[in-house]
Amino acid sequence: LYPEGSREFNDVINIALRHYPHDEVANLNAAVAEISRGEYVLASRLLENAGNSPEAENARGVISAQQGEIKKALEHFKAAGSLPEAIRNFNLLHNLDSL
Repeated sequence: LYPEGSREFNDVINIALRHYPHDEVANLNAAVAEISRGEYVLASRLLENAGNSPEAENARGVISAQQGEIKKALEHFKAAGSLPEAIRNFNLLHNLDSL
């Protein structure tokens, strides 16, 4: 109901994480919110409890790419399989790395 990235949206994400601290989806959602804010260290910690879903692997790839770890990022994007965002991220990063 709230626009992604809005204060209200982030409040809902954080409430869910407080109520379900071991839930993979709650951790993934909180990590993605932190990535959008540029908080990569906190996002990485949240992803430790987010499982290995394609979405979690894609998020790990985004963090690795932002930190300049290109090879690691490409591995995470590859591990995300057929997730469209991961494929797009892989292709973008791979093309940039080839320059």
